[in-house]
Amino acid sequence: MKITIIAGAMPPRFDAIGQYSAIIARRLALLGCQVRVLTTQLPNNSEHGFDQIPGVTIDPAFTVDSPSGVRPILAAIEADKPDCVLLQYNPFQYGKWGLNLELPALMRNMKRRFPRICLATMVHETFVPAITPQFVVMGLWQRAQFFQLGWASDIVFISIDPWVKAYGGFFKGKPTVHLPICSTIEQEPTTREEARQRLGITEDTHVLGMFGTLHISRMLPLVRDTLDAALKAGLKTRFLHIGPDGPAIREQLKTERTSVDTIITSEKALDADEVSRRFPAIDVCIAAFADGVSTRRSSFMTGIQHGVATVATSNFHTDDMLRAVGDKGPLLVDVKDETRFQETVIALLQDDDRRRTVAENGARLYRESLGEERVTERLLKHLNECVSKLR
Repeated sequence: MKITIIAGAMPPRFDAIGQYSAIIARRLALLGCQVRVLTTQLPNNSEHGFDQIPGVTIDPAFTVDSPSGVRPILAAIEADKPDCVLLQYNPFQYGKWGLNLELPALMRNMKRRFPRICLATMVHETFVPAITPQFVVMGLWQRAQFFQLGWASDIVFISIDPWVKAYGGFFKGKPTVHLPICSTIEQEPTTREEARQRLGITEDTHVLGMFGTLHISRMLPLVRDTLDAALKAGLKTRFLHIGPDGPAIREQLKTERTSVDTIITSEKALDADEVSRRFPAIDVCIAAFADGVSTRRSSFMTGIQHGVATVATSNFHTDDMLRAVGDKGPLLVDVKDETRFQETVIALLQDDDRRRTVAENGARLYRESLGEERVTERLLKHLNECVSKLR
């Protein structure tokens, strides 16, 4: 099958969806597909071009400097005539304030011109929630874009199950499929002892960890209070943050009980291999999101992928498949019960056997249902069905 992926960015540009697109493209190529990625130009200061992916062609075919910058995509599709076009969609990747009504118009035009090409949209984000006046305004056009893209597509993939349930009914006659976002970090073979030695962490130290950016959805006060509760309980504890925004996060996590070396951060974003080499140093990873952990949170995925016991918040965006694991692991605590969240984390720090079981169950869940192999196989299965129906 010939598949063209449209992505707003690709590595080495620091972009989570771009990293995800690269992983999916590589895996599709390994499964025998001819894969081409249409993306934007790299910054002028990039010396080495795009990261090479075996079996994948990457073309800087469009821009997002203005809404009309996406129009050249149509000519690229006409020249190649793939069996399937897969749009990786987050509104903010295609225009300022997430505004680009040219994008759904492009997809409609593509469908009219090439009715036998399967058009698929992978929805990473739908539209901003109406929580501020600014978001209310942005949500108007982002909602329009989301629904128009769905109506123009032959199949819609959505990153979390609650969105499939909420919006799938609007795309009548079109398959709407839950497709999780796998980890964007390739796992490096690093032992716990090696990871701790590199970071100067002693064996008798309990380590709490967090991976990801400083984002509005991050419940940093809860993370800070959980660290403080562990220190108050008399546990020798350090906190390891992996990712960008280190200095700002360090400031937000400080408490009266923390010392200078309690919180370990980095001054800048880390390379993927360095991210992976740090994860084994963590005893318990905290995934505290205001909307609840879900299968679109690649930072959460990376923790369980690396076999780290994880405690996460659950709320309206949490998938049923994550809730179904119960007390096996990863462990989910209602977002409103902050006391229980802290108690759950501390109990795991104090119980080596329980922590090991939760870590193993999380890694098994990732391997069997959420990893790049399973996600790509599910994607390709539905794309094949879509292409078959159009022939």
